[in-house]
Amino acid sequence: MVSEVNLFKLQDKNTNFLAEMLAGMTTFATMSYLLVQCPKLMAEGGINEASAYLAICFAAAAGCLLLGILSNQPFALAPSVGMTVFLTSTLVVEMRYTYSQALAITLLGGLIFLLLSLAGLQNAIYSAIPLSVKRGVSAGLGIYIALVGFKNAGIITYASDGLWKLVDFSASGKALFTTVVMLIGVIVTVWLKKSRIPFPMLFGIISSGGLYYFVGASRGYVSLSNLVPNFSSINGKQLSEWASNCLFKNVTTGMSELFSGLKFDLKTILMVLLVVVICALFNSAESTGVIYAIARNAGTLDDGGNFPDLKKTMFANSVSSVVSSCMGAPMVAVTAESGAGVAVEGKTGLAAVTTGLLFLAAALFAPIVDIIPPVVTSCAMVLLGMSMMGAIKDIDFGDWTQSIPAFLTAMIIIFTSCIVDGIAIGIISHITVAIVSFKLKSLKIMELVLCALFFAAYFLI
Repeated sequence: MVSEVNLFKLQDKNTNFLAEMLAGMTTFATMSYLLVQCPKLMAEGGINEASAYLAICFAAAAGCLLLGILSNQPFALAPSVGMTVFLTSTLVVEMRYTYSQALAITLLGGLIFLLLSLAGLQNAIYSAIPLSVKRGVSAGLGIYIALVGFKNAGIITYASDGLWKLVDFSASGKALFTTVVMLIGVIVTVWLKKSRIPFPMLFGIISSGGLYYFVGASRGYVSLSNLVPNFSSINGKQLSEWASNCLFKNVTTGMSELFSGLKFDLKTILMVLLVVVICALFNSAESTGVIYAIARNAGTLDDGGNFPDLKKTMFANSVSSVVSSCMGAPMVAVTAESGAGVAVEGKTGLAAVTTGLLFLAAALFAPIVDIIPPVVTSCAMVLLGMSMMGAIKDIDFGDWTQSIPAFLTAMIIIFTSCIVDGIAIGIISHITVAIVSFKLKSLKIMELVLCALFFAAYFLI
């Protein structure tokens, strides 16, 4: 116990071992749906889904452990949906790179990300994102997280006409049941918080889980046998498949495929370099945007609106991104679901380490993830999203130079489910509005550089 206190400075941050462990468990439970969603996205790029699952688990475990130890922050690092889509849909499907080549690109992007961190340029990038865009990220991220919660609870569904709609409760008894599960979880969480009982969000998740299994079993919606992980699924075959399909694939195969025959093709070389830089930028922009949103919601920003430990956090993120790509997974980023652990008073790296160990357990005992169905954590996501929407009140809607970038940032995040797209449109619109309003002095050189890179990403590749 003493070693943990010394390493993570629990006493200095006014927390304790149990609180950090519970915060890490809350974060893992809230983001466990990524272990279902991201491997399916990777499978679209041609990777065996079982291998993709292990790659995500190992990448998330390594990322959380490194971040917790190197930066002593409670955030979780994992391949996000946005970075997974960039790897599979953009690099593999649209640009027709092989999966090995795409992993090589993410490795190079991770190395550039690491160089930016070592050079101290992460603070410059963070400061270059306008305050209005940061507030738009917080608001948009809040709505997006709540949207995921409503979807996981079965309250809304994606219609064939491309619109979200309320589910037909009269035709689906299970949809009504899962909705009730989420609502009771919300009620329990709010009551516990109002009663000043510790860890209200975690106990809200537990209450949802108990209701889901024991009432759901009586209604025939779920089987209690799902509570018992199938340890017999542990075998060396899946690990060997992951090792052959993913582990160091970027180094052993991807690099040679990527650069063979490029020395006489300057245009192709420049395109590869551009994609690599964009990859690093996307990772950096997504993490900084999420960090700001979570830290603002937790009240840990300084008087200037900056995150004090950004440099150490982004260094850990960059190192983890290199490790992640070597494991055959997309680059890791600070996940929005980390806010759930921070919301239950997670304050140190011990929370992140706990989350990482749970991801490692999920890799070794894959069926354990089935114990946490998405509906169980939907109450936490809805409440977390609601609290993050508080950034809206700080947006000056009377000043169009501030409100337009904030509004567009939030809307793009909501409709595209991509934080990077929201930040990109926010920065581009901020510069455009500043030019037409003759407020060029408000622009920073790094912001213009980011704008140029985002233009290249959307119009050249």
